[in-house]
Amino acid sequence: MAAVAKRAYQVPAHEEEAIRHHESDDDTESMDESMGPLEESGATVSEDEEVDDAVADDIERFEASFKNITQRYRLINRIGEGTFSTVYKAEDLLYDHYENSWDLDADNENGSRNISTLKRDPNRSQRTRYVAIKKIYVTSSPLRILNELELLHDLKDSPNVCPLITAFRHQDQVIAILPFFQHEDFRDYYRDFTVADIRVYLRNLFTALDYTHKAGIIHRDIKPTNFLYSPSQQRGVLVDFGLAEREG
Repeated sequence: MAAVAKRAYQVPAHEEEAIRHHESDDDTESMDESMGPLEESGATVSEDEEVDDAVADDIERFEASFKNITQRYRLINRIGEGTFSTVYKAEDLLYDHYENSWDLDADNENGSRNISTLKRDPNRSQRTRYVAIKKIYVTSSPLRILNELELLHDLKDSPNVCPLITAFRHQDQVIAILPFFQHEDFRDYYRDFTVADIRVYLRNLFTALDYTHKAGIIHRDIKPTNFLYSPSQQRGVLVDFGLAEREG
């Protein structure tokens, strides 16, 4: 318990404030009413995506229940649902206000991870940036939630492991903000894989597991739905550390 308390101080996910893993405490901002909305959330459907009525209602309830989330993110669709959480695709409305060292697409655009290129000019036109918002159910154990956020924070430097961007708490709700990774359903491509394709897929997966194990972390839930893979990019990322534990 002492170790948990110590790490909770280092990564205060239990406090009602944003946690940016690349920012200092002075730079974090709480989601309070002093921050004016950037835009009305309006419809939660983008021009190129449609959601059914049930999903739209779910998104509206989420926006209404989580204070000021629409000031930071525009929810677009529900992209995953499990026993302990629901995941949504959203547009990051404040992307240009932060140094986004986690964004590999930004690295490709800038040509390097030089910190001077990561600081965005708010006046510069940027393409839309998407994130995945993981809403963790209130029925989950607080220690379980804290453990997952800490593990994601500690695994932020691997291109094959989905890192934690930030996290918020409002009353008894906790959400984790993660990079959105465009991928395909495993069932849609695995039958057509060549031996070379399988080799690339497994290399990505084993690279993620090697990095995770060297950090002393066991994922404990490896399956196709927890390894998001893009055949066109030949890249995959390991996600969902809800059942993960530290060795020992």
